[in-house]
Parts: sequence; C-alpha cells; structure tokens
Amino acid sequence: GEQGLPRGAGSKAVQLDEAMRDGFRVPEGSVVLDEVDPTRLASFSTDAGSTFAVRSSFDLEDGGEQSGAGGFLSELGVPGSESALIDAVERVRKSGEHTDPAPSRRDVLIQRQGDAKTAGVAFVEPGYEDDLVEWAEGLGASVVRGAWTQIQLPQLRPFERRSGPRA
Repeated sequence: GEQGLPRGAGSKAVQLDEAMRDGFRVPEGSVVLDEVDPTRLASFSTDAGSTFAVRSSFDLEDGGEQSGAGGFLSELGVPGSESALIDAVERVRKSGEHTDPAPSRRDVLIQRQGDAKTAGVAFVEPGYEDDLVEWAEGLGASVVRGAWTQIQLPQLRPFERRSGPRA
C-alpha cells in the first residue's frame, strides 16, 4: 500500500491503514511484518506505563471471502516493555503454525490499547438487507469467546427514507 505495507500483507493491517488514511480514528500502532525478526522491536517506541494489544494480521483473515475471526491469537493488556512485546508477537505468530490451511504470511499488529467501554464485530454482506453486529461490554476478548449481544441493523432500501433528524 501507500504506507509501505507489502503486497499480500495481512488484510487487517491493510484495512486499518486505509481507515486511518480516510480519517477514521485508529489506535496508534505498528505492523511487524512476517519477514521481520521480532527481536528487532527495539525501534518500536514503548511506554512502560502503557498496555498494548498484539493481534494477528495473517493473510487468511479478514478477506473478502472469509473472516477468520477468533481463529488466531490476539493478546490484550500486554505491558509496554520490549521483552513482553517480543514474547507476545512470537506467541501470536505461533498460533498460525498448526492450522489447515496454514497462513503464508503471519504479520502481527501492535496497537496501543485504550480502555474500551464496548467492543464488537460488524458483519456486512453486499446484497443482503440486514447487517449484523456482535458486541459486548469491555474488551473484544469476550466477543471472540462468544459472550456477546447480537443485533441486526436494517439496511435502507432505495425507496425507504431515514426517519428523524439528519446529521
């Protein structure tokens, strides 16, 4: 992409990069590409008082044909020390070693973690009238474990009008 991500980089990283360039708020972070030795994270600026989310961004995830949600490891609340981040990156990468099919790229996202009030996943399928949101209070780990509330968001059809005030 334009920000230096190689062709074929994990689509979670690519999609977050695109969202950030489009003006969406994305937590500060970095991508540890598959070809990078995680012990070379010394250049990653950390704050010993901060916590981080270390998330898989493998090539088998978040694509147009499959989601892979929950199929690979994400670690939340990782302390901001270099050794803790290196260990977490290695554990996340290993979560893709014994899957069938195995990912050909195992990129890893490191993002500064905020205090979440809610977290969730939205499923959008073109051609269907309703989109689906699964959410839970707190961090996203509970959503991945299946402890969530599910709501459907009706999509307006061309002849329908939104009611209420317009933004």
